[in-house]
Amino acid sequence: MPAIERRLALWHQAVQDLITLGDTLSPADWATPVGDRTVRGTYAHLVAYAGGAPGRGYPLRDLRALTYDNARLAQAMLAGAVRLGDADLAARAVEALDWYVAHVGLSAGMLRCVGNRWHRREDDPRSWRDDGDEQPIDAAAATEALVEAWHHTGDPRYGRLATWAYAWFVGRNRVGARLYVEGTGGCHDGLSATAANPNQGAESTLAYYQALLSLAGAGLAKLPTATKPTATTERATNRPARTATITTTTTEGPTDAG
Repeated sequence: MPAIERRLALWHQAVQDLITLGDTLSPADWATPVGDRTVRGTYAHLVAYAGGAPGRGYPLRDLRALTYDNARLAQAMLAGAVRLGDADLAARAVEALDWYVAHVGLSAGMLRCVGNRWHRREDDPRSWRDDGDEQPIDAAAATEALVEAWHHTGDPRYGRLATWAYAWFVGRNRVGARLYVEGTGGCHDGLSATAANPNQGAESTLAYYQALLSLAGAGLAKLPTATKPTATTERATNRPARTATITTTTTEGPTDAG
């Protein structure tokens, strides 16, 4: 793996860790000294760095490139701001997410993830029409970040956008292809301009379930219900049959997302 990709992988892992760190700390932990700061102060510094410090603009749109898992930066910033009680930082995180939602077309109704050739600041935007394969972790990140925004703002728009981002997995994408495979419970590894990648890897499968469970946890989706297996389904899949439709509800009424 090239050095830049290793660094990006480490950065994205750090952002993931930042999202969950606040949940593990007790009130006494927040006050523990760390060098010339408390744990709370250090955490605030990391959140500001992830999101772009005051005066440095906003995250995402000011980056040199959009690669993958892009919405995690805004999500980390928002999650950290909420835990710190910093309303200004939270507002900047939501603005960053709004910018990203517009960039990937989701505000118009369909998620078009950044392809694996990436979007660089110096690019001619017309080149992004052929930017490579979209990746499930990007759709999952968008879904979870929008659920975080819905929790924070209570704005039904973010709930609706979250369900649209999830729907990328089940056919609401530029190809109209389902990436989630009901028969195996797996998820295809990517989406090209013409079809889904035939592989079904662990990362992509976990990304699908992360997106689905984030919606379910927020009450924005109903999980499939198990039904009694039949001889036909057991022969075909070696697993119990499950209903294929996941119904998500927004202010515009139920939407068939599965």
